[in-house]
Amino acid sequence: MAKKNTVKDRFGAGSALILAVVLTSLLAVIGLMFLMAARVDKISTSAIAENKELNFAVDSVVAMISQQLVLDVPRTDSNGLKLSEYYDYPGSSDKWLANLEPYKDVNIYEWRQISDITGYLSGRSTNVQADIVPERKEITITNPINQLADADGDGVGDSKWIPLDKVTQGKGKTIYAAVRIVDNGGMINVNTAYKFDPNENDYRLIDGSSQMQINLFALAQRGTGNTINQIDNARFGTEPHNLDNYFKDVVWYYGNLKGAYTPFDIGDELKLRNRYLLNFNLMTSRIEELWSNVYDVGPRVPLPTISYPLSRWINCVNFNFSVPDDYDYRHISTIYNMDRIINPAGQKMLNINDANASSVYKAVRSGLIDANAHFPDANVNQVAAQIAVNLIDYVDADSNVTTFFSSGKTYYGFERPCIYLSEFACRIKQDTSDPAKFYRSYAVELYKPYSGDNDPCNWRLEIGGTSIPINNWTGNKQFYVIQDQNSNAILDVNSGTTIQNASFTFTVNTEISLQRPLPGGGYVTVDSYKVDPCLPAPWLSEDGLPHSIQRDITLHKCIRRLWSTSSQQPSLGYHDVANDYKQGDSIYIQAHPANEPFTNVGEIGMIFRKSAYATGPADKEEDVRVNLEDPHYCNLFKYLTVFDPKDHGQGANETRIKGRININTAPWYVIAQLPWVQSKIAADRYKLAQAIVAYRDKLSQPVDYNNVAPDKGRYDAIKNKIPRTVNQSDVRETPGFGSIGELALVLTGAKDDYSEYSIDKYAKDNSELTGFPDLTPNDGAIDDFEERDVIFARISNLVTVRSDVFTAYILVRIGTDGPQKRVIAILDRSDVYSGKDKVKVVALHPVPDPR
Repeated sequence: MAKKNTVKDRFGAGSALILAVVLTSLLAVIGLMFLMAARVDKISTSAIAENKELNFAVDSVVAMISQQLVLDVPRTDSNGLKLSEYYDYPGSSDKWLANLEPYKDVNIYEWRQISDITGYLSGRSTNVQADIVPERKEITITNPINQLADADGDGVGDSKWIPLDKVTQGKGKTIYAAVRIVDNGGMINVNTAYKFDPNENDYRLIDGSSQMQINLFALAQRGTGNTINQIDNARFGTEPHNLDNYFKDVVWYYGNLKGAYTPFDIGDELKLRNRYLLNFNLMTSRIEELWSNVYDVGPRVPLPTISYPLSRWINCVNFNFSVPDDYDYRHISTIYNMDRIINPAGQKMLNINDANASSVYKAVRSGLIDANAHFPDANVNQVAAQIAVNLIDYVDADSNVTTFFSSGKTYYGFERPCIYLSEFACRIKQDTSDPAKFYRSYAVELYKPYSGDNDPCNWRLEIGGTSIPINNWTGNKQFYVIQDQNSNAILDVNSGTTIQNASFTFTVNTEISLQRPLPGGGYVTVDSYKVDPCLPAPWLSEDGLPHSIQRDITLHKCIRRLWSTSSQQPSLGYHDVANDYKQGDSIYIQAHPANEPFTNVGEIGMIFRKSAYATGPADKEEDVRVNLEDPHYCNLFKYLTVFDPKDHGQGANETRIKGRININTAPWYVIAQLPWVQSKIAADRYKLAQAIVAYRDKLSQPVDYNNVAPDKGRYDAIKNKIPRTVNQSDVRETPGFGSIGELALVLTGAKDDYSEYSIDKYAKDNSELTGFPDLTPNDGAIDDFEERDVIFARISNLVTVRSDVFTAYILVRIGTDGPQKRVIAILDRSDVYSGKDKVKVVALHPVPDPR
């Protein structure tokens, strides 16, 4: 009989079943957890791998950029062949460099050039429209070459996607990159710039001799209550507010900071560079707290937004006179920019303030025969030699004439004291009792235009083979008369004049020479006159009356040897000369060696390029000086400088200079902050800065940028209106300044066309410059070369055409829509001199997503 199941038996069987189900479920859950953990590990591993791949892609891009920067440094090969162009300009020679600001073309805004670091865009357009680009827009794989990208991350297209050759993802996906490289040299350095006040009485603060004269304080003008003390407090720390010490210990110092100064640092730089001009308000740097309404404007997230559509973004990156407060100062400010005083061979420029004639000759000759200059004079060696000796005598402190021997000829410099033959007088009187007997008196007057010049020690006068030493001309008397007087035929001489008696005579064709001694022995003739046989009677006649031949001694005319063509009443020792050369001749040539170092390298236009002892009545300034409006002399500024770190406590081989402005990459608003570039006429305030940019970019005739940017085209008006005699084809046709000397070519109109667009405007106003920027005002020379070149001279130390610090915006992406990464790289090549040197990566910083 079968056993009957009990309730207890049934309960045990049910519990076992439940237990089995529970255990099975637990095992399933555990298995699922293992699967999920494995999945998470796989995802995490994949993310780590992708991040490594993105980092590797970034490193590859940085390496590519660094290689481009190394190859772009001026230097020569073993045969002396130049391996790179000298200047940095976003054009065909520097395809890796992008414009800092867009420009307006009809009704759209474009980047004139975007960065091409691999050559992938070669043969294709490298100018793109500035338009909205979504942050994660997928790349069109069928035509990526035209795919607009936003490398800097502000929401506006500024680059193109390019595939990175030989850089692929582990699963074989292509890695793409968008790159934008801008020049920090096109910005104002907030650690070296300070202020510029044209009404300052101390010329040392407005003479263009310091980077601190670049007007950083102009950026504070749109904030209420902003003062210069705020930047002092920010940069000086606990140090005393002494500008000279800051200039020495910060601006011209390259090591670890001295003392307790607190200049802005790399954190401020990265904030300024963040996504081009986004004001990322979740992180505040010191510089943003400097002045109100200066660095706290601009969009806070990538475009488009309601408050910052594309039209307003345009106002952030292009100065608009109708909404000036929209212009963003982030993209024109930096804490770190630098260039070097190197020549096209990569060697240090020559400091002409402490050079010798031989080194000046070599540097000047190199500038004249530079491939872009096409110097037309077959006697280039002679021109270089004469410039060299004249330059040395202009800047040195002694009164010794410099000599230089080259190609079988000795060249003589032009040195103080400046003394000229100024009058010859004679009186020949017949004896009334003895008709065969005559009484003869002769006199030679010497003139010193600058009474403060030193004495002509050991000089001599040569008259028809008779040598007469000049032995007692001392003090500040301007006239000196050497006479051979007969008491029966007296020639009157001003009683206050130094007189020397000697025995001499002269007649028709007598050669009269003024000679000065040379340091090594011998003499050089500094002035001469041959008694003209064509002079009309009664000169040298025996009528018993006094007669003289006089020179025009009007200030700044002596050098031209303007002798009268008729006999005059003698005026020995007097200024009141009236001769027929004075009427109608308005050509002045300042000819007085300064005997002190140049303040600015642009002052080289005061140097004679021919012998001062060989000038004549027909000579004009352009015939005798280093004419800076002649393009053939532009390239001297690739080889010569006076802005030398050695003069500020650095080593003799130091070439780096902080804070200068690259006129090839700076927007016009930055250039306008250079000393004396802004007009005193409010309506014309920025015209010269705008003209400089228009000439640089080869645009149309400069226009008022007030809401209207220039169209594309050639700046032909400049070339066609330059009032020169040189071959106009020698004016550079390619965009960009090849040297800072080309600034002197920014001209409009003819001589009588006064224009605030012209850098030579002070020589077009028919009046004398009676104050700054002329450091020698009231000199009596109206509209001369000194006035013409004065603006260029004042800014010549503070501008450059080269840069060594750049910011690279880098965006890399795996595949067409995969993960991506943004970084900012600050790159410094200031220690690169050969292809073996390395670019310094100052910062490589990931860019956070804006929130």
